[in-house]
Amino acid sequence: MNHLSVSIVTPSLNQGDFIEETIRSVLDQGYPRLEYVVVDGGSTDQTLEILRRYEDHLTWLSEPDQGPPDAINKGLARTSGEIFAYLNSDDTYCPGAIEKAVRYFIDHPDVEMVFGDANIIDAGGRVYHQWHAPGWDFPGFLCWKYPILQPSVFLRRRLMNRLGPFRLTPGWGWDYDYWLMIGGAGIRGGHIREIISNARYHTGAGGVAQSVKLADHLIFIWERFFREEAPPTLTHLRGPAIGGAYVYRGYCHYERGEMVQARRDCMQALRLTRTSHVSKRALVLITKTLLGTRLSQTLRELKRTQARARLAQAL
Repeated sequence: MNHLSVSIVTPSLNQGDFIEETIRSVLDQGYPRLEYVVVDGGSTDQTLEILRRYEDHLTWLSEPDQGPPDAINKGLARTSGEIFAYLNSDDTYCPGAIEKAVRYFIDHPDVEMVFGDANIIDAGGRVYHQWHAPGWDFPGFLCWKYPILQPSVFLRRRLMNRLGPFRLTPGWGWDYDYWLMIGGAGIRGGHIREIISNARYHTGAGGVAQSVKLADHLIFIWERFFREEAPPTLTHLRGPAIGGAYVYRGYCHYERGEMVQARRDCMQALRLTRTSHVSKRALVLITKTLLGTRLSQTLRELKRTQARARLAQAL
């Protein structure tokens, strides 16, 4: 196999409980043409001690930055691999992930971005959900029919040279912002129909601990895309796309027991779109919020328990 050169960057800040597992998952890939850079934002926990233990196998720096996209851009500027990916300091690769991504790029020379499926894991590394994408479908992604989980994404360097680095979007959502840039530019993506990463969702993860703030930023990113960047061929999707962002924020409020705010977001989604899967999801969520906080919490816990049981049987 022709081994394309690969660069992996890990942005980090005070993730000492998880970063060694992340590092091992990269180094244990055994990929022959790999450069690995950890860009730390000035951690005060055990992170630097861990990085020193591995400095013969990776490059690292620790200094203040403007958040993860700034750290990733620093790493991008310090690397040269034909394929680029970033892996957050609490996520991990499955064995063979890099090899599978490179093989896909070799077999599909016109593809600029590839993503695989992923496990969703908890703080202890236990799998509680498996996420499978339907394939590359940018309108579907734009309208919230499925997400693209960042730990399973790999990009060609030439794509990033064309589009530029990650924008320093306030808060979270910089990865979704980049996927919008890619799809809006008409760039083709590809899909590996295998689980190649583990995305860790836990109380310390930014997107989980600050879910409503994340949703606020995603609404901002989606609105900016349609206001400034969407090609004419996609403008008809503005309603369901932005409406889907409001439903997402509604679910974030719902999970926090904030029923009034959840209904308000769903009503905004219905004002934006009335004929798509988004409006159906909004109506379902409105119904759930009317059940009351206690009953809704019971139903959520029951649903999670059933999901974990189904997954345990499948595994």
